[in-house]
Amino acid sequence: MKAVVFEKFGGPDVLKYVDLPVPRPGPGQVLVKTASVGVCKADWRVRTGRCQWLTCPFPVTIGYEMAGTVAALGPGVTGLSVGQPVHVLHMACYGTYAEYMAVTVDDVFPLPAGVDFDAAAAAFNYFVAWGLLHQIVQVRAGQSLYIGGAAGGVGTAVIQLAQQAGAEVIASASTDTKCEYLRQLGVSRVFNHKLEEDVSAVRRLSGGRGVDYVYDQVAGPRFCRQFDMLTTYGQIILYNYLGGYPEDREIIHILQSRCEGCYGLRYFSIHVHDDDPAGFRKVKEQVFALMASGAVKPPIHDVLPLSAAARAHELLEAGSIMGKLVLHPD
Repeated sequence: MKAVVFEKFGGPDVLKYVDLPVPRPGPGQVLVKTASVGVCKADWRVRTGRCQWLTCPFPVTIGYEMAGTVAALGPGVTGLSVGQPVHVLHMACYGTYAEYMAVTVDDVFPLPAGVDFDAAAAAFNYFVAWGLLHQIVQVRAGQSLYIGGAAGGVGTAVIQLAQQAGAEVIASASTDTKCEYLRQLGVSRVFNHKLEEDVSAVRRLSGGRGVDYVYDQVAGPRFCRQFDMLTTYGQIILYNYLGGYPEDREIIHILQSRCEGCYGLRYFSIHVHDDDPAGFRKVKEQVFALMASGAVKPPIHDVLPLSAAARAHELLEAGSIMGKLVLHPD
């Protein structure tokens, strides 16, 4: 079979398209034939050596997520059948950029009717978004949120699920093209954060009130400015540190010196489910039910062949992807 592997950490050029033997499913495993592979920021973290959950030795077959059909069942597996459409999310952080993959049954979720393979290959973003909106906090109708850099996969998912919850969304992106993409998602309060300072834009677009939640994947040295975006009892929800770590002392100072705002700070990681497969299964059921009903439809930025994985990662690093980029076996 064909697969995409890397033998050292580095840029997109470390990804190699190679031949590997088709794996055999062991006890409790399922062999899945790939139809669509999701490309996500987590793949970048793995490829560049930033993922603490990766324990697989080199060479590593990259990839978190894919959708396909059951090709074979290992001993002891029940509840699935050969030919059944399924989603695979391998939280060990590797393995899905391949024509076949053998995974434990907990990594496999049956796809309901009405969910195509490309939509399913985008589901990881919606699992994260579900946690951001409905687990770490409980976003309700009438509440408001701001998410920056919102044209990517997770940003798109947060917007769509927030709209389903009846929340008011303010979103930003780095180009006018991406801002137009956000408007096409139904967001009316959009700004280009390269052209307008984000704190003043959020205050303007919220009528001076501020928002209940700020969703941030960057953090970095300018993290604390975002407290000025919040209304009373507002919270910042972190879900990555792409810009590095903020200054802890400054955070504590702001929380103390502005005690009348009663601000909050939370952090969410999808790895909260690593030891809770039953709870994660409930999240997957909720997300796939929304997809099956047509209430949520993941926008697909483009479809590339699996052999073009390095090009996909170049697009990922350039920030060019709006929605989800997927790979199909050649």
